[in-house]
Amino acid sequence: MWGTVSLVRASGALAQSSMAGRKPKDAPALAQGLATLKESLEMGSIGSLVKSVDILPNEAYDHIVRLSKLTADPNAMVRFLDYPGVMKIVAHPRIQAILQDPELVAASQKQDYAALLRNSTLMQAVSDPSLQKLVMSLDLQKALDYAMPPDQSPTTSKSKP
Repeated sequence: MWGTVSLVRASGALAQSSMAGRKPKDAPALAQGLATLKESLEMGSIGSLVKSVDILPNEAYDHIVRLSKLTADPNAMVRFLDYPGVMKIVAHPRIQAILQDPELVAASQKQDYAALLRNSTLMQAVSDPSLQKLVMSLDLQKALDYAMPPDQSPTTSKSKP
């Protein structure tokens, strides 16, 4: 049950981010629906309960929104990739293998999530302990702040109630 709530909140945060700067009528119906569903979940006393028992911290939703905005800004993306911790991850042999796998690149461009999940290069990277250690040691907040100064980032609560 709570996993579903987290999924709805994460999808809604991503949808809200993708709709930023658009008129509501110009946004895709799915994005509008997910954003509305997220807002409904987070309203009133039920919203406080949802936020307090959600398995993901509020920072996770902030990161989702900021990462979505990052991908829309080429200059910010370059700064993100220049962050030392991110540079170490990108230089890892498993990440280099991902970047050089034509099937994986094609599946990503087509947003073929099933093909991505079946890709052995990606699965090897995900299960590599040395890559996991690098990813876990990355201070994502600092990397995002480096790429997009806080005045460019969304304003949401920074901690769970």
